[in-house]
Amino acid sequence: MISDYDYFKAKILKLTGFDLNSYKEQQIRRRLGSLMQSLGVDSFSQYYQILEKNPQHLDAFFRRVTINVSEFFRNPERFQELSQVHLPALLAKNPFPRIWSAGTSTGEEAYTLAIILLELVPRYRGTILATDIDQEALDFAAAGVYPPGRLRCLPPGYREKYFLPAGDNYRVKDRVKSL
Repeated sequence: MISDYDYFKAKILKLTGFDLNSYKEQQIRRRLGSLMQSLGVDSFSQYYQILEKNPQHLDAFFRRVTINVSEFFRNPERFQELSQVHLPALLAKNPFPRIWSAGTSTGEEAYTLAIILLELVPRYRGTILATDIDQEALDFAAAGVYPPGRLRCLPPGYREKYFLPAGDNYRVKDRVKSL
């Protein structure tokens, strides 16, 4: 017989395309426990019935389950490899590729890609499609305004070159956002 949690995972996958199998069950139980408790449900099947009928609760589910950890040039060795090896090879075949940043969270990785492309090809005209399951994170990314801490891994001179001061924060310049 299928467990309540396995039923929930299967139904969420069918409803949203979001696969919970890559998450540890205890981690999901911990993250969703307070949401379920606030709704007065004690089983995943009851919780699913609420999610199925209420988009606001489904949004809250996604915000709780997904992790929005992001930073410009996070994992610098990966971005260095990307900028020195992979993107030049790609650009040699297609000077203006369309690039997809899946799970873009609040946009730092997508904007990092845009900055790298502009460094490699100053008149770059390709596009970057940035998607995420969390609409609030996408709205934050679209605004393009970040606190200074998120820019701490930027290479020297990039803050001045690709960002404008915005109060206590920094706004991504339009040329970067346009990609």
